[in-house]
Amino acid sequence: MKKYLLLFALIIATCCTFAQTYNAIEQHDVGYSQIDLRNLMPMRDGSFLANCQLFDLDEQNNYAGDHGNKFIKISKQAEILDSICIEDHDLNYFLLEPNPFDNDYIYARAVRNLETQRCDLCISFFDDNLQFKPDKELWIPLCDTLFKPLHDMYLLDKDGDIIIQFDITSRNERHFFRIGIDGALKTHTVVPSNQLQIQRTGSLETFNAEEKEYLLWGFQGASPTDFRIVVLDSLFMAKKILIPETHSNNITWSYGYQDCVMDYDDNSFLVASGWFDSYTSGVRVTRYDKSTLEALGTRLFETDPTVDKGKSGCAFPIGLAKSGDGGFYFAYNTQNYMDRVSIVKMDADLEVVWQCFCLEPYQGSHEGTQLKATEDGWIIVGGINWGTETNLFFLVLHDERWTVDEATDNIRPYTFTNPISDAIHFLFSPNVQPESVELYDLQGRLVLTQQNALENIDVARLSPGVYSMRVLFKNGKCYAEKLVKQ
Repeated sequence: MKKYLLLFALIIATCCTFAQTYNAIEQHDVGYSQIDLRNLMPMRDGSFLANCQLFDLDEQNNYAGDHGNKFIKISKQAEILDSICIEDHDLNYFLLEPNPFDNDYIYARAVRNLETQRCDLCISFFDDNLQFKPDKELWIPLCDTLFKPLHDMYLLDKDGDIIIQFDITSRNERHFFRIGIDGALKTHTVVPSNQLQIQRTGSLETFNAEEKEYLLWGFQGASPTDFRIVVLDSLFMAKKILIPETHSNNITWSYGYQDCVMDYDDNSFLVASGWFDSYTSGVRVTRYDKSTLEALGTRLFETDPTVDKGKSGCAFPIGLAKSGDGGFYFAYNTQNYMDRVSIVKMDADLEVVWQCFCLEPYQGSHEGTQLKATEDGWIIVGGINWGTETNLFFLVLHDERWTVDEATDNIRPYTFTNPISDAIHFLFSPNVQPESVELYDLQGRLVLTQQNALENIDVARLSPGVYSMRVLFKNGKCYAEKLVKQ
C-alpha cells in the first residue's frame, strides 16, 4: 500500500505544475462581514491599492449604516502590506487616481451634508505610505440639493481634470462638472435626465481625449434590450446614442451595473456585457467604431459548465484593461452571480492570446470585483468572496509569465465541475491543447483515462469518494487536482 502511495506522489510531483512567485492569490479577513470593493489602483512603488466601503452591523448582523473607507496596500504576492481606515458615514463612489502633476495620489468624492442639504467636492491627497496631506485638501461647492446615494460617477481626463456626474431625481436633473485638481470649476452643465435616454447610469469613460468627449452608459428601463451608450461632447451634451443590436441566434444583452465600457484606441471602444439565449449564456466583448458606432467584431465566452444551461442567468463581466502591447485584458466571473474568475488576454481583432481560470474563490461575487493592469504586464483582480468567512480575495499575475507552462495551485488553463455526480465538465482555454484526463483512487490506482471528448467525461460507474485527477496537455505539462464524486 505504502509503495503505491509513494509512487503516486512521485508521479504527481514530477510532472505537474505548482505555485510560482509571480502568480499569487490570497484571501484576507479585513474585519467586516459587510464590505464592498470600490477601487483598485496600481501604485508607483510597484504595489496595488484597494479601497473598500465598510458597513456597520447591528447585534442581529443586519446593516446598520456606513462606516467608512478602508485603503489596503497589496503586494505582487497578493499580501497586505499596509492599511488605513477613514471614517465616513455617507459613502458614495469616488475618484482614486495617481496625481498627474505630483508624486502623490488623488482621493476625490462628493460629500453630502444632510444638515445643510448640499453637496461639496472634497479633493484629498496621500502618498505611497498612505499618509494623507491635510494641508493640500480642497473643498469645492457643487450643489444646494442632495443627489441620490450611489448615483455619482467620476473620471480623471488626460488634462488632469476631474469629471463628475450625478442625478438629482427630485428635479429630473443630471449634473456634469469639470473641476481642476487645483479646485478650479471649469464647467458645470445641467441637462434633463430624460434627454440622455438613460435612467440608470453605469459609468463614465473617455471617448475622444483630444476633443474632451466622453462615453456615458446605462439603461433606459428594466429590459435587457434597454442598454445604451451616449457620446457626450465637451459640454456634456448628447452627441450620439448607441443602442447595441442583439446578437445573432436570438442572443440578447443582459443588464447589470457591472457591465464595462472602455476607450480602446483613437478609432474604437470596447463594450462587455452578459448575454443569454434559450440554451446558453455567458459574456461577450464587442469592439465598436467611434465614427460610425458600428460593431467591428464580437467574442463570446460561455458560462462555466457547472451551470445548468438555460436555467441560470448569464455570467457577469468584471472589467477591461489595456495591455502595454496593444491588446487588452478582460475579466469575468464564469457563472451566474457568484463563482470563479477568468482572465482573458485578447488582441485588437478580439482573438484570444491566452485565458486562465481561478479555481478559488468558488463564491467570488461579481459585485464589487475590479480588474486593473499596468503597462509592464502586471494584472490584479480583487473582489468579495462570499463562499468563506474571508471578506476579500486578490489575484495577481504577470502577462508574459502566464503560460500553460507555469501556474499556481489555483490558476489553470481550464475550469471544471467539482464536486461531480455522473460527469466531469471541462471548459478549456482556447489557446491550449489538452491531451488526456486521468483519475486515480486513494490507493494510487488508475481508474479512468480519457483522450478525446474531454469537455464531458462520463464517471457514472465510479463509486462515490475522493479521487486524484491529472489533466495532461500536448506540450507535456500536466496539473493535479482533487476531485470529489458524490
